[in-house]
Amino acid sequence: MNGEGVPIGSDSETAVLDPTANDNPVPFTIQPNAALAGADFQGVDLRVHIHGPQIYSGFIGLSGKSYVDVPSFTASTVRGVQVSLDDATFANPIAASLSPSATGWSVTVPTPAVGKHTVYARATQGYDTSAAASSTFTVKR
Repeated sequence: MNGEGVPIGSDSETAVLDPTANDNPVPFTIQPNAALAGADFQGVDLRVHIHGPQIYSGFIGLSGKSYVDVPSFTASTVRGVQVSLDDATFANPIAASLSPSATGWSVTVPTPAVGKHTVYARATQGYDTSAAASSTFTVKR
């Protein structure tokens, strides 16, 4: 999250391996940290530690037959709207509040100086950002 590694969880399994078999499946389940529910991840790093008396007689195959099923959402659950006043680069965006149904949003911006201004808004979802929409207005005395 935020570009940093975060432990999701861990599991430990013991298995007796058959040296005559081509494959020795070792099923495991990781119960993820509940605090990570709905979080966005750019990748998952699975680290496997193999140990025992015959450690050098086995290996993890990279044939593609080793796999892990990771359930996921089809899109990020983290959504928002950013608003920027007179800055199309969104260098200091203001976060808008989404409605409970996420079908609308609202934001309060400080009253700008007298003159012509442009307000920009864009949607965010996970690591994706939409094109900005803009509207120009004039503040008069």
